[in-house]
Amino acid sequence: MKKILANLIKEGLLQKENGIKSDQINRRLKRAIIDLNNSKLLLKEDAVGAYTMAYDAMLQAGIALILSLGYRPKVVNFHKTVVAAAGEILGEDYSPMVKKFNQMRKSRHQAVYDAVIISLSEAEAAIKTSQEFIKLVNDYISEKSPQKRLL
Repeated sequence: MKKILANLIKEGLLQKENGIKSDQINRRLKRAIIDLNNSKLLLKEDAVGAYTMAYDAMLQAGIALILSLGYRPKVVNFHKTVVAAAGEILGEDYSPMVKKFNQMRKSRHQAVYDAVIISLSEAEAAIKTSQEFIKLVNDYISEKSPQKRLL
């Protein structure tokens, strides 16, 4: 197991869970697609809403990724844990994508809790990033377990 994942487990932020079924993972990925599609629908009317939904889509895909390895994030620092675990699972090759995910987490937090405005171009970029991340996660899960091809 990679070092940061081990640290997340040691800190009590991830827990091993037996019996995670592929339908649980599939539901998370399907929710990610629904959130992504909703973000596209919101784009012209509500950039903040579109951005938030694009981030939520990535969060769902990140949860699916963690579940696919038999772990579940705990409630404490949930969003940070999902981003950190996704980064460790996907590895250095996908560091730029994970950095975007983390930046989206921070921006979403500011938009939701501090009413910071998100521009249309930021929302469009978030949708693109989310779409790429969902595909990446689905491909990763499928390569790890071809019988679990979900999307």
